[in-house]
Amino acid sequence: MSRPPPEIADDFEDLEDLMNQLPIVEVEPLKHFVKRGKYRSEIENLLRCQGGFRPGSTLSEHLVRLLGRSIDGQLVFPKLATRAILGRFSSRQTYKRWILHLVDAVSCLHSLGIVHRDLRIDNCLFTDDGSRLVVCDLESRWGQRAAPEVASDGGLDSGWTTCSDIYDIGNCIKCMVYANAPITKQVEWPVPEPLQAIVDACMRDMPDERPTLSELRLMVEAL
Repeated sequence: MSRPPPEIADDFEDLEDLMNQLPIVEVEPLKHFVKRGKYRSEIENLLRCQGGFRPGSTLSEHLVRLLGRSIDGQLVFPKLATRAILGRFSSRQTYKRWILHLVDAVSCLHSLGIVHRDLRIDNCLFTDDGSRLVVCDLESRWGQRAAPEVASDGGLDSGWTTCSDIYDIGNCIKCMVYANAPITKQVEWPVPEPLQAIVDACMRDMPDERPTLSELRLMVEAL
């Protein structure tokens, strides 16, 4: 009989001092989403993206906004729709808008010296009408290991960079179009042109051959 896999140690950090700086929000289930904070980096990154204010306004409307903390010590955010709504939308204009929103969010993060590390469709939220995409999960700790240069077993120093974020944007575009997040890399799943050309550019093997975010924005605007 095979042995069960070893348990992963809980690496949650002490957040008490940071949590105490946040205003208490009376949670309304229809308006708010709450989650347990794990790492100091998430709160610090969220506040940096809000100009250091609590709650403040985000420097990009396409980054999730931290409202404060609940009475039981959880982080409070505006409630938005998950990728479950993707199947309701299929126009090129919608994909173009979402990709530009994603580029805007990542550009803001990179301008603050933040590498997201975990850009994937599960970390993209949407307004119910699909008019706005919002990037969440700003822990910048564990993340995607899809980019070739990111080590598969390198711990927290696995080589995530701004270039690996751009690689992951390519995967996000595919997931938008297919309204799905495949669990295997063994199947090729191209998207219709001209989106496939953008995906290919983002997912080039060599990091320095991928477009910058400014170049990517121009490519998308030309659609």
